[in-house]
Amino acid sequence: MSDDIFDFDFDFDLDFSGGSQTDSSPVSQALVKLANNQPGEALPFIERAKSETGDTPLVRHLTALTLARMGRVVPAIRILETAHAKSPNAFEHAEVLAALFALVGERVESVYYAKLSSALKKEYPEYALVPEWLVSFGVSFMMAEENPLADNAVLLMNDGDYDAAAENFIDAIDLNSSDVRAWQGLVDVNKKRRRPGDSLRAAEALAAVEEDNADHLRELCSCQLDLGLTEQAWETANRALTAAGPDPEIARMLPALVRYDGSAPTELGVQLSHAWYNLLNVSPQPLTVTPRQNEIERFRVGILSGQIRSGTERVAVLSTVEECIGRAAELHYYSNVQSEDSVSRRLRRAAVRWRNISRMDDDTVAEIIRNDEIQILIDLDGFGWTGRPGVTARRPAPVVLCAFGQPGALPGDHPMIMALGEPGLPGYEGNADRTVQIPQGLSTWPLYVKPSGEQDRPRTGRILIDGPVGRISGQFAMDLSRAVKEGMSGSIVLRGDDPEDAIALEHLVQRFADAGLDISNIERISGHMPLDQVLATVDLLVDTWPVPSTEAAFSALRYGLPVVTRAPENPANATVSSLLASLGLQELIADGRDAFAGLLVRLTSNDGELEATRSRIAQALDVASGLDVRLQRGRAFAALFDELLEKAKAEQK
Repeated sequence: MSDDIFDFDFDFDLDFSGGSQTDSSPVSQALVKLANNQPGEALPFIERAKSETGDTPLVRHLTALTLARMGRVVPAIRILETAHAKSPNAFEHAEVLAALFALVGERVESVYYAKLSSALKKEYPEYALVPEWLVSFGVSFMMAEENPLADNAVLLMNDGDYDAAAENFIDAIDLNSSDVRAWQGLVDVNKKRRRPGDSLRAAEALAAVEEDNADHLRELCSCQLDLGLTEQAWETANRALTAAGPDPEIARMLPALVRYDGSAPTELGVQLSHAWYNLLNVSPQPLTVTPRQNEIERFRVGILSGQIRSGTERVAVLSTVEECIGRAAELHYYSNVQSEDSVSRRLRRAAVRWRNISRMDDDTVAEIIRNDEIQILIDLDGFGWTGRPGVTARRPAPVVLCAFGQPGALPGDHPMIMALGEPGLPGYEGNADRTVQIPQGLSTWPLYVKPSGEQDRPRTGRILIDGPVGRISGQFAMDLSRAVKEGMSGSIVLRGDDPEDAIALEHLVQRFADAGLDISNIERISGHMPLDQVLATVDLLVDTWPVPSTEAAFSALRYGLPVVTRAPENPANATVSSLLASLGLQELIADGRDAFAGLLVRLTSNDGELEATRSRIAQALDVASGLDVRLQRGRAFAALFDELLEKAKAEQK
């Protein structure tokens, strides 16, 4: 692995100013402060000692003790190693190094310095440079874990202290640059910090540690998508497949990539899904089909997804499942994610069964679904990163429906594995054999999401794009540029990645420049800023393309703000257009670049048009919160399920 993959510099911003000074030795005063666990107050005395004697090994020893007291053990080791190099016969440096190396799990180095210190004499007998608060070598060695820094980093990440977790992962890597767990942790924590560029650098290093590891290449592919680097993602996915050989779990990456690439033709998704299914080579087992005997009998419906929680693309479909389908069905959830939140816990309480399948193989999950006697299985994710296409392809229920699935590009080739959509989705018209549609739409405005009631807000002249760099595609930037050139009025606000991520900024600047836009004219704010706080200051939201900003669209509509989107070219990207259509707001769905630009120009340059649209949104949300909408959609699903079960029974004969 090259040395420049990750640049570690220990340029610590230690403030040596302030603090009281006495006639006592600054070294002794610093040690007293450290003994009292006041490392910040020890710094001025260390600086005083440095000004009197220079940058001596003793001063470096004190600096190392201070860093250790602050919890930065690895930087303390690095500084103390320089002190030992300058004064190799000093017992104190070797003894403290033995303890510190043991604390970070480096047993070989720890034993080396412990043996060395036993043969050395004290260099500074007048000072207690091996303080009582520092755990001794023997105790540290007994306590030492195999990888304590990485373990601690995981705990910090789980507690939400992402910056401290990143520091610990970097420290672990500094000790061992081939530490796969630390590199993977650095990828994960930088995603949580909204730093896709830093995640990419860590993923590149992870892939370099074990060059032929397909799982590491899959992680790299995901990070490239987070930066919108679709061409590189295609190359990495093919590298992973070459490394893994005929592995369906790796091969599924290829059809999954299609939705992220706005230039990918429809036929490519069909070809890649068929190639994946041929590689999978499974034969669905025969199933007994039992249609309902009467309208009182409840269906047994299974929901397969890794997005059964809040803030996901499928939140509006989950509302349909809960509030519409649930009126006529027993709901069984097969969740492909470990964590739960308020939404998943609420759904779990109302479910007949809730099974966490994230650590089960496809055959086991399919067998469980068959044993649960599910009649209709709805797959919400398809080939997506959170999905389980291998389960769907095994057809574990008589009828399997792939929500927002691309016709002809589904995970499976059985006639009863069908795409589930709604009017207007691309590829559904004239493809009735493998598609079914709900006229009322797949999305339902959630009852628990209440409109804010702020309908009389003054115009601000600000237009929001909620888009990390991965969603700011070149095609979207060109659409935005067209709108600006045709007279879109107002200032653009981009809520995205952490501003400290230089790599993400570099790609963002280039993407806008290629479209003829100067990013200096766009107000950038961090994605860490609460979305509700941002929405209170803007007039409308511009949805990203091809991958939509679903969570932002929900929140914007809740505030009564127009959401302008483009009609999707891939059904998998239809979540925002589906939501708008379910509310009767098709006027906000533009068909093509020219219509998109024209719609933005009208809404931003005509106050009356903007206010009228806000009024229609308020009325639409009021209707969507009623019972009639849910009853109609529920009856449509029940009629469809009856029809499909009869069809499956006929297929069985």
